[in-house]
Amino acid sequence: MKLSRKEAVERYGNETEKSHFNRYGTITSTNVEDALITTIKQHFDFFRRVKQGREIFYIMSREKTEISERPDNRRTNGNWKPYTHNMDILILQSLLSLQQNDDVSLSQLARYLGVINQKVYYLLKGRFDEGIVIKITKDISKNNILNANDKGIIDDYLLLSNTLLIQFSGALNRLQKENLITYSNGYEACLKDGTYKKLNLATYNILETKKKILMEKYTLDYFKIITLRNSEKVKSYNKEWKKLLNKVPDENGEIISIDYYYKTYLVILNKSINPICRYLNQYKKNWVSKFNLNQGKFLENNRISFFNNVKKYFLDESMRKQQLTIQKADITYLNNLNKLERETGLEETTLDEHLHKQGIKMRDKHRINSDYLMKMESIHDYLFTL
Repeated sequence: MKLSRKEAVERYGNETEKSHFNRYGTITSTNVEDALITTIKQHFDFFRRVKQGREIFYIMSREKTEISERPDNRRTNGNWKPYTHNMDILILQSLLSLQQNDDVSLSQLARYLGVINQKVYYLLKGRFDEGIVIKITKDISKNNILNANDKGIIDDYLLLSNTLLIQFSGALNRLQKENLITYSNGYEACLKDGTYKKLNLATYNILETKKKILMEKYTLDYFKIITLRNSEKVKSYNKEWKKLLNKVPDENGEIISIDYYYKTYLVILNKSINPICRYLNQYKKNWVSKFNLNQGKFLENNRISFFNNVKKYFLDESMRKQQLTIQKADITYLNNLNKLERETGLEETTLDEHLHKQGIKMRDKHRINSDYLMKMESIHDYLFTL
């Protein structure tokens, strides 16, 4: 296939690239062209940019059966995980058989559509209530999976579950862009007296801005608020944030006292098309024949694959965390070693003995317990069941 720049932009360009071409009549920015070429390469195994006279053409062949992931130089790709396609299909499958009538929170919607279960839904509340994490730790310890002081592992699992929830939010955006679903947002607050109140967008944005300013003041983010919840910094942040929520003017100027607030979702499936078949043709063409052969079996296998891939991702991330912790321990050990070597001039073997005598933790003592991954897998099997 051979396309001119204009044809390539019309077929593969996003709104930014199309707007750029319409304005200048060509592509004048290297960044814009690089982005367009990256998109084309997601669709084809072979690509070549050629110049013929004054014109630039793109030649491509061997169209891929499924769109490849977009290259990303960040440490992690925020859009795609091993379970992404399984989750998208599971969402569409659930919406085909269920009718959502009420606005619900993101975590409630994830539970409703089968992306998480009741136990994980309850754990996610622990992002804002440490008592829930402590209770779950005690409950799991009764099953001989954890010790009562293993709350840190539950915190790790909570963060992984929160990542899944963020990916679920991304899935809703992706499916809406593909015109497979339509969803609308609302805003709701639970007041101090236990009642619920609808918020308008302006009030919600004011609260979000105040939260952002306060987090910047304490140099915190959501990750640190969870993992460092017992630090003085986070305690001070929470105290000040609760104070701000005590006196919030609503759209009518009335002062309300908020316990917590959240964004709600109402999702509608576009049933005028076969949403799953259309999704597969867009992202997973090599799955279409299996879907057409036996839709029931395909969807059940996809559901199982989703849970298996989530488990694999959680354990892989736990292993990565373990390796990073070991690397940090090694660096600490070597720094102590070099410091003592400079101060004493002793040989390394003697330095090891010296470190031990001084009570400084040895490298092996810095390493995560060998049963960390086994505990993480047991937690997952206990909480995240099919």
